[in-house]
Amino acid sequence: MFNHHFKFLLRRLWRQQLHTASHLIGLTLGIAVCLCIGLFLHHELSFDTHHEKADRIYRMNQVWESASGEKSLNYTAPGALAEALRSEVAGFKEVTSVYPRNEKMLETENKERFMQEGILFVEANFLDVFDVKTVRGNAREALQQPWQTLLTASTAKKILGTADPIGKTLKLDNKNTLTVAGIIEDFPDNTH
Repeated sequence: MFNHHFKFLLRRLWRQQLHTASHLIGLTLGIAVCLCIGLFLHHELSFDTHHEKADRIYRMNQVWESASGEKSLNYTAPGALAEALRSEVAGFKEVTSVYPRNEKMLETENKERFMQEGILFVEANFLDVFDVKTVRGNAREALQQPWQTLLTASTAKKILGTADPIGKTLKLDNKNTLTVAGIIEDFPDNTH
């Protein structure tokens, strides 16, 4: 019985090839679009969920408005805001500031230069809020000292190669000398 129905279906689909092809193409495109939307939503909704305290981490943003009226979102806030939140607002267990820097020039001891994006200046308590895995060195100790830097594993490999990076110095925009004090794991793609 099943064999008979299957043969009937195949004969009918074969006679109406254009109709069958348009249905199959529509079904395939519909499934593909649904899968893409699902993957996009999963990626967007999983941002920063790798942190243990992700449900308790909030980010303060600042909206900048240009003279032409164009608004842009910036994840920096005035420096005094963190201190004001610590001292004047109850309910915060930890407050940390992050100061992003746009693309900057890094120069190694060998006078090699690299343009580096994603440079962050952070307060010492940054590691109390965010989960950062250390590969080498002592990240907490490094953030206690001025002009100490932590590099991600991929950045260390790009800039310093396979040599031991701990203790090497980098010059930031030909002004400040940074000492590499530790290597941390690369952040996932779905992190701010």
